[in-house]
Amino acid sequence: MNRVGFLGLLGVLVLSACAPTVTGDPFGEADLARILPGSGTYQPPRGVYEPVPTVSEERLTHPDPRVREEAFALLRRQKASGDGGPEFHYLYGRYYEASGDYKTAAFYYNLGLKALYPYAFDRQGRDIWEYGYRRAEAYLRFAPEKAARDARILAEKAVPAERGRLSQKTRAYALLVRAEEARGNAEGVLEAADLFYKSIGDTTWLGGLPKLFWEVTLSRAKALEALGRVEEARKVYAEIASTRDLLVPREVRAEAEKALSRLGAPVPKEAPKVPEPPQAPPPPASEKPSVPPPAAFQEQAVEVVRGFLEALKSLDLAKVNQALSQPLYDVLRERELQRRVTPEMRERAAKLRYEIARVTPPSPTAPLPKVEVVYDLGEGERLLVLYLVSNQDGRLVVLSGDLPPALAAFLGSADTKAVVRFLEEFHAFVGLPL
Repeated sequence: MNRVGFLGLLGVLVLSACAPTVTGDPFGEADLARILPGSGTYQPPRGVYEPVPTVSEERLTHPDPRVREEAFALLRRQKASGDGGPEFHYLYGRYYEASGDYKTAAFYYNLGLKALYPYAFDRQGRDIWEYGYRRAEAYLRFAPEKAARDARILAEKAVPAERGRLSQKTRAYALLVRAEEARGNAEGVLEAADLFYKSIGDTTWLGGLPKLFWEVTLSRAKALEALGRVEEARKVYAEIASTRDLLVPREVRAEAEKALSRLGAPVPKEAPKVPEPPQAPPPPASEKPSVPPPAAFQEQAVEVVRGFLEALKSLDLAKVNQALSQPLYDVLRERELQRRVTPEMRERAAKLRYEIARVTPPSPTAPLPKVEVVYDLGEGERLLVLYLVSNQDGRLVVLSGDLPPALAAFLGSADTKAVVRFLEEFHAFVGLPL
């Protein structure tokens, strides 16, 4: 390495060593309260060559260790080609976290925080906040008190939420719930859960929010039980277990059902009420209620609705079920109806005419995207409004059926039973009554 390169590398080491730390040790733990949020995009010091990683984060965190190891070997070779910047520290952390070595993961995330300071973003667009969040995630597995400390700082230093997206503050409070749970602090769990619900704001009921919402609600139930508030806990467990749509993660539902069984309470048919997250206030009159969705989302929404209607026209009841958040037909009913289909019924079903008239993105007062369909069953045009939601696999489906009280309050005035009424009308038109 030439003189200029050596001096540049020395500058990198000095700068990273000078990043604010919790203990005052220049090689110790980076203090999130002092380094967040940062400013600008990271640039290596003059004279120092730092390659940008090309290995994808998805491969480094792949559940198949063969894929993970191959990707990590390539990452190490890329790092060896020049001095590694903060991006390498972050990706090393992701690899070790996915491999279950959380202490080593936290070590590399900490190096990444110190290398990225005082900048806000790395060269691949990651926020320094994300480095801190991932370090706290790693701490959760072996030092939950540090995870709780950092989760509070992450919430405090979160950037303003972008309308319709899962905010940093919401993610931080969900992490705080888990950290307090890991510490055995039931009161802390309840306080963090309340902060989580309040932070939701105008986030749309898409992406990662449903999963976080129900995980936090389950943690809340367990905290209530730990504090001896058994009746309150039973109600929250029942709320989770009785939600019959695809929004509740399977493992969360299973744990709630197990808890109800342990407490000697059957799963109720009707969901009792659980404290509801507050709704965001309506925007000022001068503010536009929504922004146009990306073209890719519009195309996906249209494709989902068209697939649902085409399945009806061909009387493919299995595909109709797959398009709904709550299937209309159980297995026996689906088979029975399918056996009764005649050529004449198929001919009538094919007469359904429809036009997808408009796709409306979510807004603070209506947090679900909707698709308006004009259809005709031979008696004139009618309007059908369909609301879309992501299921556990991230696939958009048509929201249908009854919603539990907490979700109904959060989602506002969405008429999720309209699709069932439409299906009943369609079945009557075809001559295949439900």
